[in-house]
Amino acid sequence: PSKPVRQRAKVVFLHGWMQSHECWLDTATAIRDKYGHESLLLDFYGHGRSPYPRNFEDLTPGLLITQLRDAIEEVGWEEQPLVFAAISLGASVALRYAEIF
Repeated sequence: PSKPVRQRAKVVFLHGWMQSHECWLDTATAIRDKYGHESLLLDFYGHGRSPYPRNFEDLTPGLLITQLRDAIEEVGWEEQPLVFAAISLGASVALRYAEIF
C-alpha cells in the first residue's frame, strides 16, 4: 500500500518573553527534515537578534503583530493557510494576529 500524501504546512514559530527564535530552532529543523514543512522563525523586537524600537514605549503588542505581518508578507505567505507554534508572548501575538487577519 502507498503512503498517503501529506500536504506541506507553513509553520510560524513564535517565541516567548525574554526568549528568541533559537528556542524553536531544533523543532523547526526537525519538522522540516521529517515532514517537509516550511518554517518561519523571527525574533520579536527587543529579543534575540532584533533591535529594540527607538522608544521603548513603542514596544507594544500592536508593534509585534505588525512585525509578524511584515515577516509573513516578506516570505509571501500572506494568502496561505498558516500553522502557528507559539508560547507565552508569542501565543498572545499569534491569537491576536489570527483575530485580525
